[in-house]
Amino acid sequence: MKTVLDRVISAATYVGMFIIMGIAILTGLDICGRYVFKTPVEGTFELTEVFFSSIVAFGIAATTAADEHIMVDAIFMKLGPLGQRLSKLAANIIAILVFAVLLWQGTTSAIESISSHEVTLVLSLPVYQF
Repeated sequence: MKTVLDRVISAATYVGMFIIMGIAILTGLDICGRYVFKTPVEGTFELTEVFFSSIVAFGIAATTAADEHIMVDAIFMKLGPLGQRLSKLAANIIAILVFAVLLWQGTTSAIESISSHEVTLVLSLPVYQF
């Protein structure tokens, strides 16, 4: 039976996949529009930036929750069970610290963006949510 966490991981994975498909479709339409019809899709660059930031967020969340980060097996497998647990613990502590700094800086940037009413240049999307 799937746990709630498994369902969240699956949902994040599917959202990321649909975002990647959206980027591919949008880029294809923009290229066709630009070179065939001489009219590119307006805001493609901005939407691509937004989509890529979303992919990173969903990808990091799903990878961390599923404990599927890339490891150097040549070193990791030579460690004993205690060494492997300590290695994973150290990696998790470093990840928590990095995510804490990202959260802090992202929140600070979002608050500044909200207070200054910052928007994107072409589509006028509010910047703080990305």
